[in-house]
Order: sequence, then C-alpha cells, then structure tokens
Amino acid sequence: MSSQAKSFELQATEYIQARFKSASVELKPFVSQIEYSFLNFGKVVRPNLVEMLVSNYGAQKSYFEWALSVELIHCYSLLHDDLPCADNSGYRRGQPSHHRKFSESDALLIGSALSFEAFGVIAKSYPPELSQKLTEILSDLCGFSGLIGGQLLDLSGHEDKKLVSSLKTGCLFKAAALGSVAICDLEVSEARRLSQTIDLFGVWFQAMDDEIDGEGWDNLEEIESSLKKSFESLRIKEPFLEYWEEVKTQFWLKESGS
Repeated sequence: MSSQAKSFELQATEYIQARFKSASVELKPFVSQIEYSFLNFGKVVRPNLVEMLVSNYGAQKSYFEWALSVELIHCYSLLHDDLPCADNSGYRRGQPSHHRKFSESDALLIGSALSFEAFGVIAKSYPPELSQKLTEILSDLCGFSGLIGGQLLDLSGHEDKKLVSSLKTGCLFKAAALGSVAICDLEVSEARRLSQTIDLFGVWFQAMDDEIDGEGWDNLEEIESSLKKSFESLRIKEPFLEYWEEVKTQFWLKESGS
C-alpha cells in the first residue's frame, strides 16, 4: 500500500509517533499530550479538502505533508481557542479540552509546538521553491491578517459575522486550497475561481457550525445558494459537490449526536 493510499489519520499517527520517538526522558510525558489532542481526530475536513483537490487536479508531489501541516495549525488554533482567556471551552471532540486535562500553560506551549512543527514539516518535505511558497501561504493566511486576526476580532466582539468567519475559519480552508494549487501547479484562471469558491465555503462552514450550536445565521440559505452556484465555474464541480455533501452529513451527524 502506498503512503497516499493510507488514511490521513493513520499517516498522521505514524508521523507523530516516529517524529517524537527520540524525545528525551524529561519530555516524554509531553509527547503524550501532543498525542492526546492532535491524534484525537475530528472531521479532518481540511486534510480531506487537500486530498480531494490534488486528486482531481493532479499532482506528482506528495500532498500528505501539506495536509498534515494544515491540520497541525488547525489543532494549535483549537488548543489556544479553548483557553479560559478565549472561548473557555471545557470539552473538545468528546474529551476534556487540553487545558482542563493538563494545564493552561501546557495547552499554550503544546499548541505553540504544533504550530512550529507545521512549518518544519513543509521545510523537510518539499523542494526549496515550493517549500517557500507553501510557507508563505500558511504564514500569511494564518497570521495577523488571517486566522489570528479573525480570532482577535471575534474576542473583541466584532459584529460582522461574515468578516470574522472569513478570517477565523475561512483563511485556513483557503490556505489548504492554495497550497494544493501550488502542489498541482494549477493554471491561474482555475486557481482564481477556486479561491473565490473557498472564500464562500469557509463562511458557510462557520455558519453551519454556529447553526449546530444553536447560534443560527439569518442568511444561511443565501450563503448555501451562492456556494452551490460557485461550484459551476470549477473544472472539478462534481468532486467538490460530493465533498460538500460529505461535510454536510458530518454536521448532521454531530447535531443528532451520532
């Protein structure tokens, strides 16, 4: 079985176990903390998005490492988002959140370690030119003007839900997509159309998440209609529609408690 034929969860588990196998005796207990949060996989919608895009657009280079980097950033953001100074969430993916299980300082530092690991994966996995491009994408879209900026606006009580969602949630989806574009060396016109679709998808995803949590948006149907229309312009319309349906199914399962 080739590495890319394995599930993302299996590959990620193998990577984490191998990566930290040689950790010092003093740091071994903290490796178990990385496994506690990172290997407690959720819907893995971002890695699945990467896989869907590169599988249909075509790429000669491995995409797992890029998907892993994106998911490492996602997990780091969740550990920090759950902290008492932010959302103060007690549970994450069916288990006590990291700071509840261990400590606030551990959650802060383990999250930071995951973010650095993401860039290390890129540096060690791709040729210099592509590595630089992927690093720029991830840092630009997940830093002050992207994911972090969205979290800042959210915590400050900013009222524009669409803007907050496009940054806090949408930027990491956009990073996943634009990195896939770089790996596939996609033509500019299709890349531009995909970028516009992903912008809408990120807003829809946050709106759906809020809907499940009982904080519904008044214009969810309008967002869904615009998103579905944007699929029409893509070469990979059908695969993207299938991916969208799978994500929607995961939301309904979450709502039903399945």
